[in-house]
Amino acid sequence: YPKAVSTLEQSLAITKELHGTEHLEVATSLNNLGLIHKTQGNYLKAEKAYKLALSIAEKQKSSGNQIAGTLNNLAGVCAIRGDYKNAEMYYQQALGIFEKQWRPDQKNLAATLYMLGQLYMQTGEPNKAEPLMNRSLDIREKVYGNNHPKTVVLQISLGMLLGQIGNYIEAEQMLMQALHSSEDVFGRNHPYTAVANNNLGEVYRVI
Repeated sequence: YPKAVSTLEQSLAITKELHGTEHLEVATSLNNLGLIHKTQGNYLKAEKAYKLALSIAEKQKSSGNQIAGTLNNLAGVCAIRGDYKNAEMYYQQALGIFEKQWRPDQKNLAATLYMLGQLYMQTGEPNKAEPLMNRSLDIREKVYGNNHPKTVVLQISLGMLLGQIGNYIEAEQMLMQALHSSEDVFGRNHPYTAVANNNLGEVYRVI
């Protein structure tokens, strides 16, 4: 990772020399640098890089996808740092951009709904999370199909969430579906399959 940071910093410097400090290529380089900092656990540096990238993208009136993607990156770092208020704000801004698009990027819209839902689960607001997760699942089932890793992971998360808010019948149905899908996609001995099975068992204990 240290070599990756050094390489990206050199690339960023060259890009600034070639295009100026507020070119969209600079924003792209900053997003890449932010990702490496996040991977290394340098969250403040990652946040700084993402904020600079966002500022450039907004000034240059970049595509909605680039701005919303940077907002999601920024929100993710804020969530890791426990800055849930700003994480929520950035996710909602990204969601607003995707929803206003004439032809929304369905994959990124589903991902943003899922991440905002996960944030609400972290902050103990499952009732806010549930409609977001349901919307995300509807999109993923249409885009990817039922037997896709992204769909299966969301089915498991939603099943757990439904159990938390007391919708045990819906939770049972969702986790049964998740279990079958997980066995097909990942296999019977995969951790995701075990999670689905364990949570289904918890639901049965309650009902």
